[in-house]
Amino acid sequence: MKITPEGTVKILDFGLAKALEGETSAGNISTSPTISRMATQAGVIFGTAAYMSPEQAKGRPVDRRADVWAFGCVLYEMLTGKKPFDPEIMLSPDGRRVAIRVATSGSPASLWVYDLSSGIGTRLTFGSQFGGGSPPAWSPNGRRLAFDAGNGREIYLQPSDGSSPPRRVYSAPVSLGVNSWSPDGKSLVLFEELASGVVLKRLLLADHPRLLPLVATSGWAIEGTFSPDGKWLAYASNETGRYEIYVDPYPGPGGTFQASSNGGQLPEWLKGGSELAFIDPKDKLNVVDVRASAGQLEFGQPQVLFGGRPLPVLPGYAYAEEAGTPVYMTHDGKHIVLAVPVNLNAQTPLLLQTDWLANLNRN
Repeated sequence: MKITPEGTVKILDFGLAKALEGETSAGNISTSPTISRMATQAGVIFGTAAYMSPEQAKGRPVDRRADVWAFGCVLYEMLTGKKPFDPEIMLSPDGRRVAIRVATSGSPASLWVYDLSSGIGTRLTFGSQFGGGSPPAWSPNGRRLAFDAGNGREIYLQPSDGSSPPRRVYSAPVSLGVNSWSPDGKSLVLFEELASGVVLKRLLLADHPRLLPLVATSGWAIEGTFSPDGKWLAYASNETGRYEIYVDPYPGPGGTFQASSNGGQLPEWLKGGSELAFIDPKDKLNVVDVRASAGQLEFGQPQVLFGGRPLPVLPGYAYAEEAGTPVYMTHDGKHIVLAVPVNLNAQTPLLLQTDWLANLNRN
């Protein structure tokens, strides 16, 4: 990107530059190299992931608006010191609290826990080193939270009541993020960002934590979440060219089972693992029946909820191939928490939808 003497922004395309030979070092996918021999081939997704427009990341036709998007992302990061879009909320196992990253003007984001019935919040983190990252993960009993910090290269644990400060349990030379905490409390599913893509790893929480391979595909593997019995791991992968929902036995070995057929992201287990919810490419909430027998899985036909109406899309959230609306459901499938666009002057940052199944039946 260049600025002319007249103040005009110019985005210069060096996509035809010759790729240099040499080893590719592991690092944050947000700073992944944008040089490729396949850069000019039709249908190839090409660019730096953190600055891709949604349509570019999804392999759709692009025009000059993709450049405007990328410039906006870069300008925002230059002015604020952080990337513009990050997922923020995570529902507790009992469905009574949410962990949320709260950002105020001129200050880095901090991690809070809010009680949904009283609206009272407890601030957990202080300091710029905890100012960003992926959503936290709740421990099975709801007493602790796991989250990444330090530019995604450190994993921390902290009591959810704020009774003690964060404790670092793991450091890595590459960027990591927390996805899910195993039901037995012994391990975390992390996503690891490499120059070649995103893979899922498991971090064993012992006296000397170890990071072990878990899921690696020919594309990106993201959003890993444990089944309630800890025997299965659902995740989203774009190895076929678009994101679909897959389920693997945990910790393996075993086959991979595909739960969606028309695209999906943000999987959530419901009703003791007998159902799996996900968001389709049209931002509609789907639920599919799951039947497990003798190490095999069978899935029913996905059912679209809310009469097929799409969920509200958060402005600026749908970037880099991610679903446009993060949805968090209680394990019994009776409550949903989702962030919705509101008047910035309003004082209601969250919407708790109760008895949604009864409302669905009436509609």
